[in-house]
Amino acid sequence: MTHAGVQVDIEPLATDDLAEVRRRLDAAHAANDYPTIVRLLHEALTLGLSQPDRAAHLSELAWSYEQLGRFDDAVDTMREAVTAGLRDEDVSDYPGAVSLIAELLVRAGRTEEAREAFGQALARNPSNPLIHLHAGEIYGGAGLHEEAWQWLTSGLELALAGDDTYIVWLLAGERGGNDELQERAQELLDREERLEAEQARRLQRRKRAMGALGVGWHPAPEYERALAILPRFAADNEQAPYAAYCARLESVLRDVSGKRIADQVGLVEIIVDDYLAWCAARDFDPNGSTTRADYATDLVERGLMKPWPPSRNEPCWCASERKYKKCCGKT
Repeated sequence: MTHAGVQVDIEPLATDDLAEVRRRLDAAHAANDYPTIVRLLHEALTLGLSQPDRAAHLSELAWSYEQLGRFDDAVDTMREAVTAGLRDEDVSDYPGAVSLIAELLVRAGRTEEAREAFGQALARNPSNPLIHLHAGEIYGGAGLHEEAWQWLTSGLELALAGDDTYIVWLLAGERGGNDELQERAQELLDREERLEAEQARRLQRRKRAMGALGVGWHPAPEYERALAILPRFAADNEQAPYAAYCARLESVLRDVSGKRIADQVGLVEIIVDDYLAWCAARDFDPNGSTTRADYATDLVERGLMKPWPPSRNEPCWCASERKYKKCCGKT
């Protein structure tokens, strides 16, 4: 039997049932018996397959030839698979079918044809830096280091323009070097690493804060400032004296603790300037109905909650310098 320009001796099957051929193929795959796989795939291709199935079987045949080191046969068969309708997305682990053909050409020692094939792959998808990465890896593996460097350089430039950190990481790692382009890549990777570290820290803070409720509290000087510049806060507290404000917070804390709304209850100190800066950075209204609560939650997540209540003989949480039992802790 002749297929894709290759003469193959095949012992005829006793069946024209494709399901039976696939069963035998599965057994051959399990045994890594590639000569048998090639024979069976040639047989399957005579059984009137649909066009998509034919393309898939040809791709499998090309892969089997590759395992046998028969790269010229693999090239011819992959080209036939593309003609039969094989799509780029059908070729797993490669940036496209033509890019795979280019690799096979390099491995067959047909480097001039490979350059043309990689050019065709790039013309089909000029914005895909993975084609550059693939070419760089294949040329580097073949000892064609200058050509590998050129492909990896153009790919890294493309990836940096798209700000795709993962692809930048792949290309920069394969390319190496100490030039300006590599420095730009490293700056991007360092920035991404810092962002990931910050996200990890925030996750840890959230885990610590789970089950904790922080009640916002302005120390005495900050309380007067808050009354003056935060109208909603002033209205909620009815311009009350500081002692009355602290008594109200103590009542809230006791109520929350008694109802077991949270596993941990505490106070978070709110400095007006810090609060306003936090709101400005997020474009939040400082007088919004939930903004102070959101800020208090953020402080809890950052581990800035002061546990409540203090012991009876410890200084009171309100910073009066009196013992808790003689200040806000009076029963």
